[in-house]
Amino acid sequence: MFLDEIISADSDQVVGLFTFKRSHKAFQGQTGSSVPQMLLIESIIQCGGAGVRKAGFTNGLFALVKIEVVKFLLPIAYDQMVTYKINNLDLKEGRIYQKGEGFVDDKLAIVASWSTVRIKK
Repeated sequence: MFLDEIISADSDQVVGLFTFKRSHKAFQGQTGSSVPQMLLIESIIQCGGAGVRKAGFTNGLFALVKIEVVKFLLPIAYDQMVTYKINNLDLKEGRIYQKGEGFVDDKLAIVASWSTVRIKK
């Protein structure tokens, strides 16, 4: 997973941390100094899903069905810690709708919203 720690998780919000260390196997062979945007999206969505699971609001395996908005405001370099703040907009038995922000050094770097559905209990 692209997630180091869930700081807090409840029905309203999930807060988590991840540092994109270049030594991570998934990043080996990547060129450039910034984390690929696709991996940033994956990480923020994983944070939201892990948070609601930790808080006990979901059960089963969920799949991403829609990314509504993604805005990359700042590049995120390897070895920088990202703090994710995810708002749970709609938590249903088989569907989750979330909106999140990722911060580096208290600067907003990514904004996204997405929905997932349960595919297996």
